Amino acid sequence: MGDWNARIGNEQVGGIVGNYGLGGTDERGMRLTEICRDRKTIIMNTWFKHHRRRLYTWRAPGDRYRKQIDFILVEERYRNGVKQVCGLPGADIYSDHVLLKLELDI
Repeated sequence: MGDWNARIGNEQVGGIVGNYGLGGTDERGMRLTEICRDRKTIIMNTWFKHHRRRLYTWRAPGDRYRKQIDFILVEERYRNGVKQVCGLPGADIYSDHVLLKLELDI
């Protein structure tokens, strides 16, 4: 989990990225997908369909634009244990980032 400052986009990439990302892909996003491929991890934020409000993870000052730059990575073998990943934009955490929530099926 982390603030990767990468944009992944919404195009499926080799089972690593799902169809529900936000925006386009940048150079950092391509590097992140390479890291995930090497370490056999999946970017879970992009696998669950949610309203756009639950997808973005960062707000620019003045709320001029919003981007998805924070991600939760999970090892491939634990993928079926993840029920949902979404942002909680209403959480009062005094940050320009949005709190992410991961639900596990235990």
